[in-house]
Amino acid sequence: MNLSRENREIRRILYRPLLDLLRILENWSKFRVELKKLVHNHVVLKTELVYVTQKSFIQLNMFGLNEEYINKNVSNLKNKLKMSESQIIKNLGYYKDIVRDVYSIEDTFNDIIHNTIIKEILYSGIIGNGTNSISVDIIMDFIIYLKDCIESDCKIQEHIIKLIEDLKGYHTRNIQCCLGFFQSSPYGDHLEKGELLSSIKKAIREFVTQ
Repeated sequence: MNLSRENREIRRILYRPLLDLLRILENWSKFRVELKKLVHNHVVLKTELVYVTQKSFIQLNMFGLNEEYINKNVSNLKNKLKMSESQIIKNLGYYKDIVRDVYSIEDTFNDIIHNTIIKEILYSGIIGNGTNSISVDIIMDFIIYLKDCIESDCKIQEHIIKLIEDLKGYHTRNIQCCLGFFQSSPYGDHLEKGELLSSIKKAIREFVTQ
């Protein structure tokens, strides 16, 4: 088998899995940002509801608002919270679909490394061009890291929602602290700010378009 035939075979083996991985990364970035916004907005609504409920007597005294008005305001906020929670649950479902896709792509690459050609060049920079090239083993390590990041962020986001729901009126400051100190996607933030993700995506794009 000459070099050109070997290169064609490598491309045939890796093209679809790498394209799928790139699609997963794009979807993950999209849903991660959307989920962060949803979680943040949910915390804001919960804080507002707690504040309105806790401070209703101040509103009555200072602004002469009647109890019916306050109850209507509280009811509207509760409805918004239910809608917000529904959106978060829906988005978390998308997020968990991505986790399943990552597991699937991990299985695919585990199968690929048993291919005779790939096994021989497992540590060679065959994905991408020149200084941007990376090896199959780096891709595999990255997939494991990505999977851990997504799963960890999912757990954090679910815990934040549960925590916010448990906080009552006298915990208003604690809820506000969640806005300032809780990151709803810290592992994803760290991954996207680093060079690893951009290097992986660049190398894959070069490979699938060459």
